[in-house]
Amino acid sequence: FINSHWSFNVSGLYQLPWNFSVAANFFGREGYLNPAFIAVDTGNGEGIRTVILGSPEDYRLKNVYQLDLRMEKVVPLFQKADLTLSVDVFNLINNNTVLQRQGDATNLADTTKPCSATNPCTGTYGQIAEVQNARAVRFGARLSF
Repeated sequence: FINSHWSFNVSGLYQLPWNFSVAANFFGREGYLNPAFIAVDTGNGEGIRTVILGSPEDYRLKNVYQLDLRMEKVVPLFQKADLTLSVDVFNLINNNTVLQRQGDATNLADTTKPCSATNPCTGTYGQIAEVQNARAVRFGARLSF
């Protein structure tokens, strides 16, 4: 289930005097569906089936937003050569939105024993599987000729 109803991407670049440029990219989308499910054996010879608990819309993750910025300066070296120095900042607002969670709520417990670390009473439901990358800064240099 991905099923985002909306997403957007807005980007722009502005050229400043003295060969400077600034750019930004802002991205957002509705959180993905992440329904809880259980695995059941129907007992009719079909084997294990996956059953979703409730409506998938009840298990939507948080919306995702990310802002990236870039600044660069072009330094002319020779008549046909330039050096471009740049700084990129990814995920400037440093969101750590959960992108995926485990949805398996199957009861794995041996009902003859109490719940413990070695006898879990639920599946992996709710465990975080993926988080939005943290803020990152990249410095770059490009020689063009």
